[in-house]
Amino acid sequence: MWVRAEVQSVSEKRRHVYLNLVQTQPDGTTLASSRAMVWSSDVPAIFGKFQRVTGQQLAQGMKILALVEVRFHEVFGYSLNIRDIDPSYTLGEQEALRRQTIEALRINGLLERQKSLTLARLPYRLAVISSDTAAGYGDFCRHLEENSWGYKFHVDLFPALMQGDQAPSSISAAIAAASRVFPGTSALPGLAASSTLRPAYDAILIIRGGGSGQDLIAYDDYNLAKAIALCPVPVFTAVGHDRDFHVCDMVSYVYVKTPTALADYFIAIYAGEDKKISAIASRIAGAAAERLGEGDLRLEGLGRQIRERVRSRFAALAEGLDYLEKNINGAFRRKVAEQTVRLDTLEKRILKAPVAKLDAEERMLEVLVPRLRSSMALRLTDAERAVELLEVKIKSSDPRNILAKGYALVLDGNERKIDSVTRLSPGDRMSVMFSDGTLRAEVTGVERRERNQGEGK
Repeated sequence: MWVRAEVQSVSEKRRHVYLNLVQTQPDGTTLASSRAMVWSSDVPAIFGKFQRVTGQQLAQGMKILALVEVRFHEVFGYSLNIRDIDPSYTLGEQEALRRQTIEALRINGLLERQKSLTLARLPYRLAVISSDTAAGYGDFCRHLEENSWGYKFHVDLFPALMQGDQAPSSISAAIAAASRVFPGTSALPGLAASSTLRPAYDAILIIRGGGSGQDLIAYDDYNLAKAIALCPVPVFTAVGHDRDFHVCDMVSYVYVKTPTALADYFIAIYAGEDKKISAIASRIAGAAAERLGEGDLRLEGLGRQIRERVRSRFAALAEGLDYLEKNINGAFRRKVAEQTVRLDTLEKRILKAPVAKLDAEERMLEVLVPRLRSSMALRLTDAERAVELLEVKIKSSDPRNILAKGYALVLDGNERKIDSVTRLSPGDRMSVMFSDGTLRAEVTGVERRERNQGEGK
């Protein structure tokens, strides 16, 4: 018979596959359960067909429609022997659950919430949620860093489980960590800090490479889709293959098919801005060239005007110079004539003045010469008398004449004149000079005599 059940567990032993099937109520309580198995001889056919149709392996949590035989063993008891599994039923169940998830998101207004966010004009700080060993993460980083334009990005990895039952909660926790805000955080380095709260990252990227349908079933999870929708930072998804499209892709800000396509998306943003800047630069250069052309024309016109004005001004100045030259030449000739007349007059006066002066001087000399001769004779007579008197005085003062009168001149040992006994002491050498010779002596005693009050001072 065909039975509908949920796979509670799957295990393999000696190439046989053992399952535990359950039926649950809406509140999650178990209504019925049964052991089941697939013989090793039936495993390739049953599981091969299931994987080809569903794109995934049979796993816990799946609902299946199975063709079973009821068996009872006296030792092992009741069990089901699975002879076939209808993969279309499982696909229908998963699709129904997926549609329920989408409807719940729509009712709660979460499907388009991310689309209302605004991405930074140049997203620079990127938070990547992925496995650090995932090939898709490596492809993304390599493609982003090796772009031909040399654009730079800041990328931080937030590791998370990317498949399995724990993947939705792990990715949701990474989204919460990456969407934290800080005061004054700037999207690009060098920008002025703001006083408002800003996210630490410009975008959050969920990256996972391809895999089986069961591996990617986590990306249809309602709680993960809700976490993406409520994130205040634009969330980008690049999960699975080209054919894959998940609920998480529907609620994200932007989804792309592969990690490298996601890298191209951000590179294209920078390239677009670069192109705009280049276009603006071209427009500025064109406008500048046009303005320079207009300026050249204006300068050329001004140059012509200036040259014409200069030529006119020079012509006027030349006429003025000719007029001044004529006036100056006439004035110069008149001035030269006047000065010539004055010079002739002065020449005559100068020539007459020395002759008159010489005549007057000659007459004065004729009067002064006799007077000078008489005066000089008297002066010479007086001078001769004065000389005679001086000769007499000199002779009377000659030391030799004084010594001849019987006086003596006393000298000390250094041949200096001694005029007082105070300069001599016993034992000193002295000389006594007479008119006929000199006496050398030694002082044996000194007798001093006090001067009288009336004597010379």
